This record gives sequence, C-alpha cells and structure tokens, in this order.
Amino acid sequence: MDTELGTTFSEPVLMFPQFIKELERLDYQGSLIKLQNFSALVGNQSWVNIHLAFEFHQSPKIIHKVLITRQALSCISKEIILNCKKATLKLDDLELIKLANEYENLIIDLHKMDSSSKDNWLWVLRATNLQHYYLRHPVMIIGRYYYLFQVLLEKHPKFGEFLSKKIKLNLLDIFRIGCCIWGVLNLNKSFYKKNLLNGTVINLQSLLTEANVDNFLKLFSITQKGFQKASKKFTVKDDLLKKYEFNALKRYPIIKTNSRDEKEKYIIPSLGDFMYGFSEGLYYLLIDKINDKQRENLFTIIGSVFENYIGQLINYYNVDLLSRGKLFSEQVYFREKKSKVKSADWILVSEEYIYQIECKKRKGDNYLKAGIDAADGKKGVNKALEDIAKNLDKLIKKEADIKNNKIELIKYNNQKIINIIVYLDEMFSMNTYARAEIIKKMKNKGANFFILGCHDFEILCQMCRNNNSSLQQNILLFVQGKIEVYQIDFLQEVFNTFYRTLKSE
Repeated sequence: MDTELGTTFSEPVLMFPQFIKELERLDYQGSLIKLQNFSALVGNQSWVNIHLAFEFHQSPKIIHKVLITRQALSCISKEIILNCKKATLKLDDLELIKLANEYENLIIDLHKMDSSSKDNWLWVLRATNLQHYYLRHPVMIIGRYYYLFQVLLEKHPKFGEFLSKKIKLNLLDIFRIGCCIWGVLNLNKSFYKKNLLNGTVINLQSLLTEANVDNFLKLFSITQKGFQKASKKFTVKDDLLKKYEFNALKRYPIIKTNSRDEKEKYIIPSLGDFMYGFSEGLYYLLIDKINDKQRENLFTIIGSVFENYIGQLINYYNVDLLSRGKLFSEQVYFREKKSKVKSADWILVSEEYIYQIECKKRKGDNYLKAGIDAADGKKGVNKALEDIAKNLDKLIKKEADIKNNKIELIKYNNQKIINIIVYLDEMFSMNTYARAEIIKKMKNKGANFFILGCHDFEILCQMCRNNNSSLQQNILLFVQGKIEVYQIDFLQEVFNTFYRTLKSE
C-alpha cells in the first residue's frame, strides 16, 4: 500500500443507515486498533491517497486511488464505538478503504437540497465547518491554546492554580503529556502507559509519573458505554444531517477497554480528535468541571487573554505599519453614574480606513456547527446570528461616536470605517454565506463588516506579512478565498518554544 497527498471524487452511493449496517459487521476492539494504526499513518496530514494495485493474468496492472481523510477516520471511529458489539469481522486495509470511500460519498443534505431553497447557505455552512476543522494543522491549534493558557497562568496565577487543582493537573502539563502521547502513537502506532513512562520519545521523568498519566487518562478517556451515553445529547435525528453530528471523541478521544493486553487497554482511534481534545478541547473540559460563578470568571479572563492575543498578532506581524496606520487599545470615553462606554478592543487608524476590531470569546456551539437549531431555540444557527447582529449594532453605535470625534486620540477625517468581529471560535463560512442573514437581524443596517474566526484572523495577519501589504488589501483577498497561507509563523514559534522546553526538562 502506497500513500501520497492528493484527491479523488466519485458519485454518492448510500444513505447513512446503510453506512451504519456496513460498520455493524465489524468487531469492536480490533477495529479501533486498526483505526488507531491508520490514524498514526495519516499523522500531521489532512488526508492521504491510497493506491490499490490490482494485477490480473495477461492484463495490465490497474491502479485505483481512494481518498482517506481525517474526518472519515473520525466518523468511522465514532460509529464503531456506538454500533459495534459482538461482530467478529476484522477491519483490514481493504475494508477500511471501502468504508472511507463510502463515507466521503454519503448521500447527505447537499445532494437533496432544492436549488431554489432559501436555506441553501446552511449546507455550505455545514460542509465547510466539517471540512475546515480537519484541515487545520495540529501545531497551529496546539500553539494557540498553549499560548492562551500560558498567559492565563501568568496574568491570573491564583485562578490558574484553582483550575489546575480542579483537574488535578497543571494546565500546561496537559499539553506536555498530550504531545508525548501524540509522539509515542506516531512512532509506535500504539499507546500504552509503559512505553510512555519509559520515555520512548522524550525523557520527562518529573512529568510522566504514573499519577500524572493516570490523571490525564481519567480526564480524556471513556468506556464504550460511557461514550454511547455521552453521545446521546448530541444526536441529530435527520439522516441527511448525521454526517455533521457532533463527535464526542473531541471530548473523550481515548477509549478505555476491558482488555488484559496493556497495548489495548487504552485506544486512540482518531488522532485528529485527540489533538483537539487536549488543546482546544481543554476549554470545554474546564467549563464542565466548575460551577456557574467560576465559569463566568473563566469567560471574563479568557476574553481578556484573547483580546491580548489579537493585539499580539497585530504587533508581531506589523499590521499597523504595513497599513500605514496607528493601533489604539480599548478606552473608556463616556461615563454616566455607574455606566461607562468603551471603544472597540482595538482600533487601527490610517489615512483611508478606520478598523474597529472587537474580540469575542466562544460563540459557535455544536448546533451551529451542524447548521441546525436546538429545540428550545437557545442554541444553534438562529441564536448565533442574533448575537452577532447585536454585537454589530453596538459597533455601529461606536462608529457614530468616532465620526463625531467623541473618542480621544481617534481623529476622524472622512475615512472609511470597517467593523471586524474576531471570535475565539472558528467561524468558517459565517462571513461569506451567512452575511445576508446577519444583516436581516441587525437594527442598525450596514454592510461594512467582516465576521472572522480566530484562525481566519491569524491567516489574515500572516497574509499581510507574506504580501508585505496592508490590512485593507488582504482582507478582500481573504474573503474572496484568494489565499495561500499554510503556516502561521507566530504559532509555529510558540510551538517550537514549547517543544524545546519538553526536550530540556
């Protein structure tokens, strides 16, 4: 079997219930081990092309290419945990390739959508959320969240210590242990405590104690029954939307079995979900472990840390200088009794443009990412669009104050004002496809805005440096999809520094 980067397409072949029947024929534990091995083979790549060569007597060799993606491995892993019980059929290479091909070509809402439907944009939202999540490079995601939690511990040591005690592990040690397991799995194609404690990849005796590793496993592992129970609250009933259903492997990426074999007691069938779980997913884990008051404190602190992060990106990439502008941080410009009005988190002022940049913490819940609404209306697409519209309305009010020169140091000289909201979430397709829906919900109508996820803004800043040009030039290229950015230098540096600390301990 040979692998190379690439892509291939074929016609849709079956519905989701048929796909599940194909999976139900497979054994449970052996299939997860096979998926773990293949997931390690994919490694840092988003996908691989598998070349199958069939040679018949007195005929030329026939080569068939099948695309296998991270999201296919993730979904197959999830459905095997949910549906496989006492079957005995082993998951071999050919069977896995067949399942991956069927997954990529499932008949979903995209194939059934009426071309004239007003909700066409929703399937684009669903498809891009699913695709882009697995296209992000692991180093970039680990780097971002390592940086955020590192700043949290530095700026708020008491609260950081409280959170660490709550989960019985230092927040940054979560990243260290996770990366060690990630390395062991990539090297050995299997994971068990002994090869981690013996320092197969990195010798970290003070970190990789049995107590620390056990605590890590308790946080991120789950049994098959536990996984099935946890998945019930995320169930999507419509078979055409099943492909977009939230995968609980993002919260519990390690499956605990009853095997006596040390190499099979803990299985990590989807390495992409494991990487998410101990980095970006740490935010959700902490939310689960604390009460409402502590949660509000976490939201406030993370919001402040994220605001600082966006400022760091702007300064690191010299976005203000490349835009021939000056950057201003948030300031209070109006007080009345107990209330006070603040400017946007960051304002970039040049001769031609004024950018108001507002930083917001989490907004994209699992309903939004699946392109649906919760039954109670409190989560999902509609709620997210309403919240985004309200945030834009606030920025438009601040825009009027800028024009009336009410904000100190901000001099308005008929520049074009552009409003940008950057969310800590990934807001894939929100700016492109949901734009018209957002405008409908705004009280203060206007189209001078861009809705960006954190990854979007990181790419935008990198583009400014790569092109040696201004924010206004690159943001239009970005929203039009004219981008060629595959590495975020800032996050690569963060990750490299983090990795060097692992090697030196």
